[in-house]
Amino acid sequence: MNREQLKDYNFKGDTFNPKIVREQVQALDERKKNDKPVQFLAKAVYITKFWDHIEGESKRLDTKDILPVDRIEVNKLKPALSTYLANLYPKRMKVILGHSPYTVGDPKKAEILMNHWQNKPVNRQRGMLAIRQALLYKGAGSKVGYDPAEKGLNRVWQRVFPYWELLLDVDAHDWDDARFIGHISWQPLTEVSVKYGLEEENLKGEARKDFLASASESKSTSTPSEKTADSDITGFIRVLEFCNLRDYYVDDKGNRYKGRLEIYVLDQADNNMKLVSMGPLPLVNGLGEPIPHIIPLIFEYEPEYPFRGLAYSEQLLPQQKEINISRSFLLASGRKDARAWAARKGAFVSGQLEKLSQGIDGVVLEVNEDENAPSQTLRDLIIPLPASPVSSNILHSMSLAENDFSRSMTVSQNALGNAVKTSATEAMTLESHTQSEFGRHAEQRDIWLMKIIEAALAAYVASMRDNGDSEGGDKSHDKEGYEDEDIEKKIEEETSSEEFDELDEAFLGRRPLDEVVDARKKKSKERFDPTTIELFGPTKEKIEVTAEDLDSDFDIGFNEASRSPVSRMERRNNVLNLGDKLLGYLQIAGEQAGTAVGAAAKEVYISVWDMFELPPNLSWDYIMTEAEKMKKEIPPEQAAPEQAAPEQTPPQQAAPQQAAPQQAPSKEEVIAQLKQMEPVEALEAMTQIFAKTPKALEIIEKAKQASPEEQAQAVQVLIAAIEEG
Repeated sequence: MNREQLKDYNFKGDTFNPKIVREQVQALDERKKNDKPVQFLAKAVYITKFWDHIEGESKRLDTKDILPVDRIEVNKLKPALSTYLANLYPKRMKVILGHSPYTVGDPKKAEILMNHWQNKPVNRQRGMLAIRQALLYKGAGSKVGYDPAEKGLNRVWQRVFPYWELLLDVDAHDWDDARFIGHISWQPLTEVSVKYGLEEENLKGEARKDFLASASESKSTSTPSEKTADSDITGFIRVLEFCNLRDYYVDDKGNRYKGRLEIYVLDQADNNMKLVSMGPLPLVNGLGEPIPHIIPLIFEYEPEYPFRGLAYSEQLLPQQKEINISRSFLLASGRKDARAWAARKGAFVSGQLEKLSQGIDGVVLEVNEDENAPSQTLRDLIIPLPASPVSSNILHSMSLAENDFSRSMTVSQNALGNAVKTSATEAMTLESHTQSEFGRHAEQRDIWLMKIIEAALAAYVASMRDNGDSEGGDKSHDKEGYEDEDIEKKIEEETSSEEFDELDEAFLGRRPLDEVVDARKKKSKERFDPTTIELFGPTKEKIEVTAEDLDSDFDIGFNEASRSPVSRMERRNNVLNLGDKLLGYLQIAGEQAGTAVGAAAKEVYISVWDMFELPPNLSWDYIMTEAEKMKKEIPPEQAAPEQAAPEQTPPQQAAPQQAAPQQAPSKEEVIAQLKQMEPVEALEAMTQIFAKTPKALEIIEKAKQASPEEQAQAVQVLIAAIEEG
């Protein structure tokens, strides 16, 4: 619905009309004004401009003498957030798509597509960008859309924008109760005019404003410089993409859509807004429900209001400020040592006192001799005045700030990969605390990524089927999803190096330019199929993905490398140590299907998988699904003959079922397993082995309380005892 059609639109009965939307925008602008000082400081600290920021604040507040002469800045915030980010968003994040009760597509094909898409370098960079912003500020925003004229993976795109451009329903008490979500961005006035059919002279443009501009400046960046082009001074305009999740959109044919995408041009005459476009929400999930293409990421928030973000970095800023101030005073105190002198008047010529006060190494000063006192020494001419020692209060304050900073990070040094000498119990306690913090933030990360993946799947489906694009849903394309002019535009705007070579030939007179361009157009059209996407599978096999493969409600999960070095080691050991046991449970469950033993083996498998937090692709449901697929793929002549199921005996006559006795591992196998375990795990296992040996148990219990090095030594002694029998 364009601008002209909207003139007659009646908002009566709608939850949101332009007046209410304008009030929400005004409320956002007010919140931004209140949030700016803290976010301004956070950016200044992050980019190592703390003292520049403080200097700017002193000038703004018209205060004097608040800055130390010697300014030392120790940037602890940036490495802390970078380390936290590296653990929170590991290099290997694999999408796991499973079946749901409503699954009708192909989860394996969809999974391959989503892993290809998510692990594109540009998408990984944007993922890290969003998480970094969400840790530094109060959150971040992501947007997913599609371009029907693009090919393959590039058809769906993702963008990241800062938290202050997000328009959120801050009064909602639950994520699912949000009535709207929007994105406010600066766009060139000319593009807005052409895109929405507006008269350029009727639009009010201004200089594009960076909310935080430069953390070293407190003045508005909207003031143009002498080198600023006129288009940059008056050529930008704020545009709001408003996802209305409550009201309906009705098209010309009477079709009714829940939710709608509204486009507003802001900051026009009399603080008014122009509603320039309205259409259905561009994305629909696998259940046929409309979903917003704007997705917020918020790690910390007020307990009652999940859309009111809290900056994770804000809890580190007071300590960072105290560290910088303490270090600056410490340097100033150190420079006072041997820098104060008492000298006889007239002992030095002009300029010598200045050289002395500068503290230059190797300087030679000649002094005037007193004829009346030939026996005088240099000490009679100049005497260093003793300086007061550095106050212990400064050192104590700095130490407290350092400790407070570490505690406020909520991450143990062991979890960050730094070796710290602690007892096994202390290490486990710290790691448990760290994992609880990582777990809480990782859960928010997973929810955000799930919504990203859901939106990306919907965008691929829409790009194959929809007759519009994701920027408003009001542009018409033919049934194939593209028009000739789309292809022509892509060819004219984007050319590869191969294409440039061909064009060079034309410019050199070897081939007519028209011939080259026409050939490129023809070639592009021949290879461009908007209804399918071709990929390479794990074994480099060619896979063709269609909209039917993706248009489904999949269960979405992730298999990550680790959250910390300690947990990575723990997860690896869990998989290695439990692999054989899990295979044994699977075998028993298969051989004893339909019996109590088989049922027990299945439940034990599920319990072990859950208790040790094994990867999703080792879950019972996932394994069973893959087994069924493999069974269907085996040719009939290679399939093992099916065994007839045993006759069911009435319960009162059934013989008691007994589990097949399991062969005990040999001494050599036990020793090999113990050598592969961590000392803590080995000691726990030896508790069972030496259950009837009190002296050995006493050694084991003492070792559990010892340092890691002593634990390792105790394990070696006990293994030697086992070897000797």
